[in-house]
Amino acid sequence: MSNILVSVCCLSYNHEPYIRQCLEGFMIQKTNFAFEVLIHDDASIDKTADIIQEYEEKYPNIIKPIYQTENQYSQGVKVTFKHNFSRAQGKYIALCEGDDYWTDPLKLQKQVDFLEANEDFFICHHAFDMKIMETGKIIPLPEKDNPSHQEYDITALALHNTIGTLTVMYRNHKDLVNDVVFKVTSGDYAMHLNNARFGKIKYIPEKMAIYRRHKESVTGNFNGAEGLIFKMGTLIPLIEADIFSDKVLYNLKQHLLKLYIGLYHHYDYIKDEKNKINTFEKLIKIVTSIIDENDFSEAIINVLLHHIRHNENNDFIQNIKIKKYRSILLKYDELSIFNSTILNSTSYKFGNRFVKLFSFLKQ
Repeated sequence: MSNILVSVCCLSYNHEPYIRQCLEGFMIQKTNFAFEVLIHDDASIDKTADIIQEYEEKYPNIIKPIYQTENQYSQGVKVTFKHNFSRAQGKYIALCEGDDYWTDPLKLQKQVDFLEANEDFFICHHAFDMKIMETGKIIPLPEKDNPSHQEYDITALALHNTIGTLTVMYRNHKDLVNDVVFKVTSGDYAMHLNNARFGKIKYIPEKMAIYRRHKESVTGNFNGAEGLIFKMGTLIPLIEADIFSDKVLYNLKQHLLKLYIGLYHHYDYIKDEKNKINTFEKLIKIVTSIIDENDFSEAIINVLLHHIRHNENNDFIQNIKIKKYRSILLKYDELSIFNSTILNSTSYKFGNRFVKLFSFLKQ
């Protein structure tokens, strides 16, 4: 039986400028337990594999690589799940990609100590900073000092991905991965949510790693619509998976709604009217699927206000066919809902447009 307590899983592809510091971050770890480092090199065309082999020869009982001859990621393979998790021997799994690195030699020990002492927690992560490789500047990321942010559960995680993958440690168990992670654009967030189904989440407010942002990064350089659509490509399959409680599902839809609002703003800014209208229709569809009598007003106002604020012409009402949602809106106490919104508005012109909209809906 293996005495390995932690399996560190690492992916590398053309990480020649970074992989040595990543490996050093693993090897500086001071622990009272054995750990292994499972590295998957996805057919790098630079000298990444040579550097990994150097460490494999130096630490043969710890560094355990797979060297691919054909790139797996480009073929749609979820490499972490297929090639690293499948051979992990540890009771716990830690993640760090080859272009990031750990800075605290007690990182693994601190996380293991906590999880060993708290069996109701399934995930432990910590603070980190970001390094912009083009400038060499390290950007301090805020720590969560509020105690309520240091121990939380899946309902909070569903609203926002709070976990940096290079900081996370999971309990290794038979349901570590489920089918939905093979359908999403970001397997990391899907994996965090899947594991949070089984226990609570611990956040350690200590900076113990550096996330590198560079031009070769696959996801770190998504901007504007591309980045929002990438995130939606994870949330939509998660919502459709039917594996979460009603409360978690509700929060995932709230998360998706915020992305659609951001996408709407983007299309408005670049004056892409067709995509803006299509996005607004999807916004309304999400709102009508998640609202209930207690929070309907806040959700629908959030959507309508965004649209009114960025449309000076009244003909947008006809264009988006919002009239078909009239019966839903009028189920609620419009005077208390909408008048308070108008009173709080800083723009009389904006408030007047809102009155006209609601008058239209009441026709």
